[in-house]
This record gives sequence, structure tokens and C-alpha cells, in this order.
Amino acid sequence: MPIYEKLMGNPFVDAGVCGICEWLEVQPEDITKADLEEIMEAYIPLAENWEKWNSIFTLNHKLVSPSIPKNRRVPEFTDILSNYLDKLKELDESGNCMGCGRRDVDVNLLDRTGVPLTGGQNSNFFSGFSEGAGYCAACSFAIQFLPLSLVATGAKASKFLMLHSKSWELMQVWTQICISGVNRQYSQQGTGGCFKPEYLYSRNGLFYMVREMILEFE
Repeated sequence: MPIYEKLMGNPFVDAGVCGICEWLEVQPEDITKADLEEIMEAYIPLAENWEKWNSIFTLNHKLVSPSIPKNRRVPEFTDILSNYLDKLKELDESGNCMGCGRRDVDVNLLDRTGVPLTGGQNSNFFSGFSEGAGYCAACSFAIQFLPLSLVATGAKASKFLMLHSKSWELMQVWTQICISGVNRQYSQQGTGGCFKPEYLYSRNGLFYMVREMILEFE
């Protein structure tokens, strides 16, 4: 069985998997552990200086936490990703992971540090005021690459657009546009960050992305 498949159902996991696939130029079913190690090595230098990371996850994330010395942030983030890779399992027939539903939870419950809009201060969104959600290692790993599939909008580029669709092809095109923008920004400015088309209002950013996708399909 593969590690990932197209459209497993969780929007954050699917967007993260799509980001991984478009970066590596592979299909989800073909991803190997070696591929994940490769993208991890390429992604961490970008993520180290990623703008607005704490707007996607939280200020307690390893890469931005003020309680962690700057020289320890990347090593600790790397340790987390490596731990996920060590626990990596292929898809099964069933499981209790909230991301894929086909593996059992094998990491600690994740709050907003690991998954946007999850647990912690947002616990009122969850039944029983849960402090977090259960994800398997493979899905937890994929979510950390979610920023590759986000569009930053707003005056401070702190409002994000994400596409989740029943069409994998649509998600691919959206993510291709995002990653092209990320690479362009990095080559011009030398810093990482979500694709930022410089629109003050999120709805204008959405119209921009729709136009770009229509042009791709034309």
C-alpha cells in the first residue's frame, strides 16, 4: 500500500500532500520515504525564514517560539519531522487518524502548533473541548508542508487562501501556481513565505487565483 493517496478527505492533509507532490513532481501513490527525506532537506532552509509562520500555526511552533533560542529552532523542527518519518506507515484498510482514516494515531494529540485551527485556544470548536486532534505520523508530516499550497493576502499578508476540491487536478493547478510564486519570491528576496500576490483584500486574491487557474486550463 502507498503512504498517501489522492484526496484522502482532510483539507489540511490533502493540501500538504499536494504541496509535496508538486514540489517533487510525483503522484501521491508514488511517494516514498526517500522522497519525503528529500523534500524535508529542501524545505527546511525555506521554512527557517518563512514569513507569518505563526499566523498559520501558532507562536509556540518550533520555528518561531520565543522560548526557544534561534539557533535551536531549526534543529528542533528537524527532530519533529524526523520523528514522523521514523514512525511512517503505509495506508491500511482502516484507522482512527483524523487525516486519512486508514492508519491509527501514533503521535501525540496535535493542537494548533501542528495543525491550523485545532485545539488549544480554539478548543471550543471541538466536541468535549478537546485539547487537540489525533493524526498519524504520515499525515502529521504532510500538514507541515501545507504552507506550500497557501496564498497569503491582506495588508500584512496574514490571511490565507487554501483550496480543497474533489478534483485533484484543480488542487494541482492551484498548488503549481503557489509553488512557482514561492520559488520566485525566494530567488528575488532570499526569504521564504507563502505565495503572496500582493492583494489587500482576500476576495481579490481569490479572484486572481481563479483567473490564473482558468488561464491554465485554457
